[in-house]
Amino acid sequence: MKSILKGLTYPRHRSKQLHDVRDGVVPVGLLDEAEARETLTAYLRLCNVIYDELNIAKEARWKSQEDYVESLISETLTAIRNGRR
Repeated sequence: MKSILKGLTYPRHRSKQLHDVRDGVVPVGLLDEAEARETLTAYLRLCNVIYDELNIAKEARWKSQEDYVESLISETLTAIRNGRR
């Protein structure tokens, strides 16, 4: 996992929470809207890195949801950079 994460831009403070959500330790329903959005963004960014490693073309990744995924990632990262949640 660490070799995949090297050099990746994503909400790093959410990576532990992402693992906890995956493992069922933290129910997503307990996260506030900003936490849930940042956790989802971390997940989407990690998925994109894995897709890159597997040489899966961008157009084959999210299909009809591609614009939504890219928009969500962009908006969330911009909010984080600007200090908004």
